Amino acid sequence: MFVISYSRVLSYPENPPQINFEEYRKKVSSKDAVNQLESAYKALKVTYPKDTLSQEVDKQEEEYKKKALAYVDVANAKIAEAEKLVSHCGDGDHKIDQLKVLMNLIFF
Repeated sequence: MFVISYSRVLSYPENPPQINFEEYRKKVSSKDAVNQLESAYKALKVTYPKDTLSQEVDKQEEEYKKKALAYVDVANAKIAEAEKLVSHCGDGDHKIDQLKVLMNLIFF
């Protein structure tokens, strides 16, 4: 939720849009009201939340990438071992039966 909210905040412009108060002064009868609105609008300061989580999230992402790459290496080693075992088996149905036995011995 934080990432979605933070990205939504970042989608807005850094500064509020400029308002042409001179046009309002020409069209509105109460100049004091326009002056008050202008001073209030210029005094408005929107504070954005400080980003305190991005570094932690990036750090966790790097850790998980390392773990995933280590898992891929282990999986590739097991695949290579299985392919080696399959290549040593006989041909045809006998090969499949031997493979089933080997797989049961290795994994169960």
